[in-house]
Amino acid sequence: MSKQQKPLEKTFHGFGAEIYDLWWPEGSVGGDESFYKELLRRQGGNSLEVGCGTGRILLPLLRENFELDGLDYSNDMLNICRDKLKQLNLSADLYQSPMQDFNISKKYNNIYVPFHSFMIVSDRSEALQALKCFFKHLKQKGQLIISLFVPKYQSLSLYAEDQDKWRHCKEVNLEDGKKIIISDNVRNFHLEQIKRVRYCFEVFDGEKPIDTYIQEMNIRWYFLYEFQLMLENVGFKDITVYGDFTFESLAAHHREMTFLCYKS
Repeated sequence: MSKQQKPLEKTFHGFGAEIYDLWWPEGSVGGDESFYKELLRRQGGNSLEVGCGTGRILLPLLRENFELDGLDYSNDMLNICRDKLKQLNLSADLYQSPMQDFNISKKYNNIYVPFHSFMIVSDRSEALQALKCFFKHLKQKGQLIISLFVPKYQSLSLYAEDQDKWRHCKEVNLEDGKKIIISDNVRNFHLEQIKRVRYCFEVFDGEKPIDTYIQEMNIRWYFLYEFQLMLENVGFKDITVYGDFTFESLAAHHREMTFLCYKS
């Protein structure tokens, strides 16, 4: 992060939505698209993607004729997704709501929450309410799929020192010739199981910085058996945990854990 610009505090989803597809294009997350596709195909029926954003997973599945709706808290993200649906002549119902408090008139065979989106609900009681909301919107024997990162000690201790330091993440080029340098600042609160992440987006015209945006979010991490107990408490059954968007059972070397369970 350069020192020439004073950061401007802006809402998390505003500017981030504008460059999200450059930051996380289709196919950029280690095989998760094909993983979800296979699970939805096995189960069949209609599906709801919670945290659909601009459509990174939603759109490829719609192109393969899955019956799919999307839900996201960010209207900025959903507006971008709506534009893409129109351009591609695809159809899906999109709902703007927090995942812990939505009410849709239909029920689903599948609900899935990809790419750590569930972890953005940082209040534990609200997270439990979100699970209850998923349960309510599933058909009998419907499946729930939730992806979380594995909270390994090594990764959670990376930022124990020098917590005010900004670290370079990525550089993206815009169509108008400008570029954006993305940096992050991470602080872990271990007792609360909260990771506070601040993103800095520095906009450059050539070598000249012309704007700076700061966005902040809290992420709650979960341990394996803790999350299993939460699912069981809500009423989910037959819980399976996979590692790294494969169909391998979760093991110590995996970085991602995906929970599959059923309303029974």
